[in-house]
Amino acid sequence: MESATPAKLSGNPAMAVRFRIWRERTLPRAAYRIEPRFWTQAVLQFAEGKPDWQRRALKSFEPRVTGIAWTSSRLYLVIATNTAAYEHAAQLMHARALLCADPDYAEHRGKCVSMILLANKVEPAIADFARRQRVRVIASDAPPPREPAIAPAPNSAGDAPPAAPLAHLRA
Repeated sequence: MESATPAKLSGNPAMAVRFRIWRERTLPRAAYRIEPRFWTQAVLQFAEGKPDWQRRALKSFEPRVTGIAWTSSRLYLVIATNTAAYEHAAQLMHARALLCADPDYAEHRGKCVSMILLANKVEPAIADFARRQRVRVIASDAPPPREPAIAPAPNSAGDAPPAAPLAHLRA
């Protein structure tokens, strides 16, 4: 499969860049495709018997997925967005169903399919819904993990706090 360049994208090129960054960090050796197209059953029947150039044009961008990446045993469907919505989780689930029935993706049958939602902002209710649907949510607005509180080391006197550095220079 040939990957698209940002100039050929119909969606948001910034999100395609975000998908590529995620793929390079997570799956540096995986093959990928930006904005993959899927056959729906109705369009596949309509396209039967048409010339190849017409068949390719009929293949749908809906549901819109930012990209797919694949390894020898796993396929990743990814949507990158600024603000996550319930619709994004639904698009990933729909794309997964279409992918399994799409004859153009027969080489990926039998692979485990992971659904990833990359977002700058995710409301807790949306994140919970997505996770219950087996959609992995990766949000850049998530608070960093809390570091454990470290008690100050006791000083030699054991009861007085350590002196402030350069305290003797204060006027």
